[in-house]
Amino acid sequence: MRNRALGRRAGGRRILQGSAAALLLPQVLGSMRALFPDERELARAMSFYGIMMGMALHRQFGGGALIQWNPAGLDGGRCSC
Repeated sequence: MRNRALGRRAGGRRILQGSAAALLLPQVLGSMRALFPDERELARAMSFYGIMMGMALHRQFGGGALIQWNPAGLDGGRCSC
């Protein structure tokens, strides 16, 4: 029972964290527009931002796949070496 309650709280915190990140996204893009008034510089900054966002998303899915795959044979955080 206790673990289930902890899981619900963690889920609520994840939702809050994601909502806060979504609220910050327009500010980041607006700051980039203000910092790079030249169209060429802005294009480079936006492309770099896109690459970093893509890499972050890739790492999220890659990390989840790695945990599911479990190549080291770890069981509950303990090494079975």
